Amino acid sequence: MHNRTRKTTITVCLCLIVVSIAVSLFYVNYEQESERNRKELEEQYIVQSTRVYQLNETAVLDSQEDEKCFQFGTYYASLGYDGIMEMTLTEATLYGSSEETGLPIAKVAPLRDPVGSSFLVVRVKLKNVAIEDFYNPDGFLFVSTYVNLIHKGNPSYGVAGFCYFDGTDPDADPIKGAAQFRLAKGEEKTFTIAFEVPKEELREGLCIGAGLAYRQKYTFDLGLGFGQGGGGA
Repeated sequence: MHNRTRKTTITVCLCLIVVSIAVSLFYVNYEQESERNRKELEEQYIVQSTRVYQLNETAVLDSQEDEKCFQFGTYYASLGYDGIMEMTLTEATLYGSSEETGLPIAKVAPLRDPVGSSFLVVRVKLKNVAIEDFYNPDGFLFVSTYVNLIHKGNPSYGVAGFCYFDGTDPDADPIKGAAQFRLAKGEEKTFTIAFEVPKEELREGLCIGAGLAYRQKYTFDLGLGFGQGGGGA
């Protein structure tokens, strides 16, 4: 009787172990399958949401559309507001020197290599279609959020910072506010922005990227062949 009870106990224990292993394997497989599905959905989202805009083509930068990425992953441009802004790159011209631009570039920001750099000047039209909330408590927008010179092969690396901007708000911070501007709801403005570009960065793949995070999500083709001298659209 004792042996029979002992065998029964052992059998029950073995059954419980088998069931436990089966349940564990089920959940591991379920989690792996869920992760595979999530990655597939994220890859599909990345393909569908990545846009390249040509000169004079208007992008509708909608924060709600941008945030849909969080259903699948983190492909987030980070636009710096809640609402909708339209952005159009209307002109892009490459100059061989700061003097050729005709802009007071040296007075706006110190240049890294005034002799060895080229200068890219772009004209960008922005329209506040329906921004409901500015992330900045003072209601400022930052041109450096929307107009970044990047390389498509390494979009997290900014090729250059802007060295000229003609839209700085008069009430902006005198030290850190060169990139700050205001745009009332329904208002549209066209700005001129210049970048100092080291000669070694003048290669195919340069573009304007919008956002603070995944800037390759919304990019604007410059329509330029890179090299010495001027060029434009």
